[in-house]
Amino acid sequence: MNYNIKGTAVAVTPELRAYAERVLAHADKFLKGDATAYANIELEHAALRDGGQYRAEFTVSASGATYRAEIWGNGLHEAMDVCAGELVHELRRAKDRRLHLFRRGAAKIKNYLRGWSGE
Repeated sequence: MNYNIKGTAVAVTPELRAYAERVLAHADKFLKGDATAYANIELEHAALRDGGQYRAEFTVSASGATYRAEIWGNGLHEAMDVCAGELVHELRRAKDRRLHLFRRGAAKIKNYLRGWSGE
């Protein structure tokens, strides 16, 4: 998967790039090696904000669909971990929805071929 990392008030170090690759590897298995998949990662630090001061945002475009997750956290790695978990949850939900629709359609075809209308 191709990706782009943007840092706002955060220096994007090679360590952060490697960490982002590890985090995206978990989400990549839901994309089934889609060559058109592209991820934008935005990291931000807001010093004057109450609560979490670090923001991680993952936007993945694959097969005509866009999946997005954004989290504020107390640390940059924490925000990236939680954001990646939310992104994986969204990818898993889309996959489950797609499989459910496929199976439901296949069951209707099977019932039709058996001679039952099912309705």
